[in-house]
Amino acid sequence: MRHHRSFAIVLFAALVHFSLVPGSVEAENLFPLGVQDAHIASLNKGEFRVGAAYHSDRHNLFQKEDANRRILALPALSLNLGLGERIEGQISYSYLRLQRDGQGTRWGSGDTFFGFKLGLLPDCPKNPATSLMVSTKLPNADDGRDFGTDEADNYIDLLLSKDYGAVSAHLNLGVAILGAPGAQEGQDDLLRYAAGLRFAIGERAAFLVGVQGMDLGQSANQRGAVQAGLRIPLGRAVWDIGGSVGYVDRSEEWGLRTGVSLPVTMPRLLCQAPWTSS
Repeated sequence: MRHHRSFAIVLFAALVHFSLVPGSVEAENLFPLGVQDAHIASLNKGEFRVGAAYHSDRHNLFQKEDANRRILALPALSLNLGLGERIEGQISYSYLRLQRDGQGTRWGSGDTFFGFKLGLLPDCPKNPATSLMVSTKLPNADDGRDFGTDEADNYIDLLLSKDYGAVSAHLNLGVAILGAPGAQEGQDDLLRYAAGLRFAIGERAAFLVGVQGMDLGQSANQRGAVQAGLRIPLGRAVWDIGGSVGYVDRSEEWGLRTGVSLPVTMPRLLCQAPWTSS
């Protein structure tokens, strides 16, 4: 894994360089990558995604033994929605099929994530779009059945995005605060990072490449994967498909991810009368 990790560090440094080098653009999800766009969705507008993901030999958090754990998320659902001029809300949920050595196939609930993105700076010629994202994982995936940890995890990330026309660059840096499951006590604090490049193909299609991981905490929770994929328009919807390869021991050996994103517009909460009474 050392050579893979060195390659990932070089790739991450290159992506950081693109993100910070000196157009306003609309926010969009960056699936099948795990990096977040720093732009904020417009008020009452967003995207709903229905997808699936498969990860081979992916350890659960705080899991030290190698049980050849294979996870299929089906469906994997997510929604992001603009809640104000500077605020975007996100929520995601997955239902899981778990396979591991020594036990049969199990189906069960995965975790629910929700978070809020606060816009700090717009995408201007002298600076990238900058946002702060605070998110939480609710402890609804069962630790006893190895679907999750039965503990809440919290994340705080600084998001940077810069548009260069045909190429956009994205960088996320933050901290993950993971609750220890079962008889273990306390928590594990890790550096969380993600970076990606989006290369436009035509008007709406795109090729994406990036890295995502966690480091500087307990070795059982360190993660890292190189990711790449395509976004292909299907009418108003967008189909994404991509893969990943882990470069840290307890990350997945490899993974696949796909989904369809649909634009969403919510009605206004306050109605305006079309006329006034005299």
